[in-house]
Amino acid sequence: MKRVVFALVATAIVAGAGLAVAQSTPDSTHVAAPPVTPPPVAPPPVATPPPPPPPAPKPAAASMPAASHRWGGISGLWTKPQSDFKDLAGDGWGILIMGEQFLKPTHTVSVTSDVGYLDFGSKKFGNTTNDFSLFPVQAGLRVYPLVQKKPDSRAQIFGEGSLGFITTRSEVKTGLGSTSNYDYYFGTNAGEGVKLGAGPAKALLFDATYSWVFATGTDPNYLALRGAIMIGK
Repeated sequence: MKRVVFALVATAIVAGAGLAVAQSTPDSTHVAAPPVTPPPVAPPPVATPPPPPPPAPKPAAASMPAASHRWGGISGLWTKPQSDFKDLAGDGWGILIMGEQFLKPTHTVSVTSDVGYLDFGSKKFGNTTNDFSLFPVQAGLRVYPLVQKKPDSRAQIFGEGSLGFITTRSEVKTGLGSTSNYDYYFGTNAGEGVKLGAGPAKALLFDATYSWVFATGTDPNYLALRGAIMIGK
């Protein structure tokens, strides 16, 4: 009887062990699911550098003081007689008091004036010596054609012309004495030059002018080279 019971227990243990092994063995027909791939992650946006700042304005143009509208000065000049006048007089010199008034803030056109004294060299014919002098009083216009294209330039070229009255003095010296004669004539001149600015109220002016004096007989025409110191206000 005990043997029968032992045999049944042993049989039950063996059967249970086989069932456990069968349940733990995976089914060969089962297909494993593929691994899940995570969605791609976009890279962080790249920061765009800020645009460069605009260039700073030129401090020189902003700080440059405005030039004067009125100018006055004194000019020294060298004169050379022209045409028939050179037979009566030699090269000379002169001095002028000059003025200039601009008509517009652009400084393109100005009104000019001058008054002064010109002395020509003596000419001697035998025992006779001729001396000739001029006293011009003139007014005119001066044009600066490039001042708007180059407003910061210290050198401004110009063209000019003027009209006026000329007082002439001729003196004839002989062994017996001297006689002087004064006459009054209408005159005009034209020329060109350059104005060199040394600041808003200081400048140097250089020009060359040709002057016509409409006199009776020989016209005392002359060429003049002038240099002036100008002060503005």
